[in-house]
Amino acid sequence: MTDVRRPSQRFRDRANVTSLDSRRRGSSSDAPKAPPRTHSQQRRHPAGRQHGNRRALERRRIGIIFMVFVIGLGLEVVRLVQLQGLSGGHYRELAQNQRLRSEKLSTPRGDVLDRDGRPLAISVQRKTIVADPSLITDPETTANLLSGALRVDPREVLPKVSGKGRFSYVVRRIDDEQAAKVAALDLKGIMLVDEAKRHYPGGQFASNLLGFVGTDNEGLAGIEQQAQQTLAGTPGAFVVEQDPAGRPIPQAEQRYEPPIPGRDVYLTIDSEIQYRAEKILAEAVDQYKAKGGAIIVIDVKTGEILAAANNPTFDPNRYWDADPEARKNRIATDAFEPGSTNKVITAAAALEERAVSLDEKIGIPNRYKVADSEFKDAEDHPAVSWNLRNIIVHSSNIGTIRIAQRLGPETVDKYMRAFGFGQTTESGFPGESPGLLLPVEKWWGTSIATVPIGQGIAVTGLQMTQVFSTIANDGVYVTPRLVAGSEGPDGRREADAAPIGRRVTSAETASTIRQMLAGVVAEGTGRNAQVAGHQVAGKTGTARKPSETGGYTDAYVASFIGFAPVESPRIAAAVILDEPTPYFGGHSAAPTWSRLVSFVLPHLGVPPSGEQNVFAEGPVRAVVAEDTTGGSPKAKAAPKPSAAAKPKRALSGIRE
Repeated sequence: MTDVRRPSQRFRDRANVTSLDSRRRGSSSDAPKAPPRTHSQQRRHPAGRQHGNRRALERRRIGIIFMVFVIGLGLEVVRLVQLQGLSGGHYRELAQNQRLRSEKLSTPRGDVLDRDGRPLAISVQRKTIVADPSLITDPETTANLLSGALRVDPREVLPKVSGKGRFSYVVRRIDDEQAAKVAALDLKGIMLVDEAKRHYPGGQFASNLLGFVGTDNEGLAGIEQQAQQTLAGTPGAFVVEQDPAGRPIPQAEQRYEPPIPGRDVYLTIDSEIQYRAEKILAEAVDQYKAKGGAIIVIDVKTGEILAAANNPTFDPNRYWDADPEARKNRIATDAFEPGSTNKVITAAAALEERAVSLDEKIGIPNRYKVADSEFKDAEDHPAVSWNLRNIIVHSSNIGTIRIAQRLGPETVDKYMRAFGFGQTTESGFPGESPGLLLPVEKWWGTSIATVPIGQGIAVTGLQMTQVFSTIANDGVYVTPRLVAGSEGPDGRREADAAPIGRRVTSAETASTIRQMLAGVVAEGTGRNAQVAGHQVAGKTGTARKPSETGGYTDAYVASFIGFAPVESPRIAAAVILDEPTPYFGGHSAAPTWSRLVSFVLPHLGVPPSGEQNVFAEGPVRAVVAEDTTGGSPKAKAAPKPSAAAKPKRALSGIRE
């Protein structure tokens, strides 16, 4: 049979048979090999193309699965870092709160004592009714029984004994009789626990200084707030481990953290002086029909506040019944225009800056115009020539203004601030006011006249007393303080660091001003402040009260501030009366000051001075009967800075 295939086809068939036989027998190095397939031949075979596509697809799928795995693992790592690292503390706290229960243990609050250890504020134990509503099966019956024993409305008690909580205060700090009635009821879920209650044995005594505490014994006013950290101590805790139902787990963790009691705080207050100051102030307010007042007594060497009386006042045992105005410590919170007592700073500045000599006579007309306002002394008088001493002794407004014009606004402002105006005294009293002293660039034309005589500024009684205390202390300012020290449970007493004084004037200037102020009491407007057997010094002040709408009202603040004894000052004291009758400081505040200091000096053991104040240099041509920086009741008041009261001509380029 003849083979009809083409030669090339016969050759390929023969080669394929040979290749198959070779694979069966094993490969041979000399066996003929098929020629390699070209790219065009490969494309002509669909089976090979599909096989390559499948392998590529598999590789892409593996890559995608790997990427998903890497991203998922990364997210797990990030979450792990967040949980274990960044938020670990938070979740540990949540776990502990579910497993551990901490019962806060109150700590005894420290007492407040006077300088001699007499108690002013103490803590007494009272019973407090607490409820565990989860144990109370019949809240209405429980509420009715408790309300009957406590004599309160059952509707007030019911919300506190019902609900899903485990703890609730029902009534806090009840008296012993009520506690006995509640204990006799023996109610399930109702317990009596001890809790401290703040008590002020003196009632209204020194209450504006002491302040009061809130429901949780935190200080809300006065020294209770000022010394909160020292008095409060650190609460303790009793920690137990519990199951999810809140039941203690036997033999589990229990930890007791004992409370650290608060420290007792000793004040600088002398209770004898404080009592007499409050009594004298109350009598003066009644005698002169004043709206209120304040008295301050300070040790000029140490800055210790020996007494600070306020009127009206309140009982801190029932502070919620008192008017908020009665609860204020007005010696530090209430600012007023000081009036003529401020002339002391102007005189001291003039001596320090050598703007005037002691012998120089200064012309004082009956009227004196500054910018567009006219000023006068308290009483009309013919033109006179007075030296600095007579200007202060007789409280001349015009003389003080003329001296201030020599000093200039910047110098006047400098000494006002050096004596402590425009800033707090750093006494630490809560709510202390810095007063009001405008910067020089905001002065008006008349400010150079009003500020030196105590108008257009505002100060607290404490700030003003510090001015006289500085003069009495040879020109050295000592920060006033109320806290003398503290004492811990171990009985060890620690004194507070003594304040560091700063010099304001030279000792020579302070001595000269002291003699001038002694003359005020000997022959000037402060004659009613004289104290038998002692040489005393001071300055009267009578300032009209500003109106809220501008200008001044017809009401006055009267004051007398001074120190004693002149030869070696021991104390500085201030008496401030709000709207007394008569309104002159020399007729109301000065005699009140005399009564106060007549007690204080012997109490402190200050020996008599011998001679009374006699610093007169001979008669003057005119004697001003009384000082009134606001003028007589019908006199024109210095304008309040406003657009409607601008001066026609500015003084030294400064407007008011």
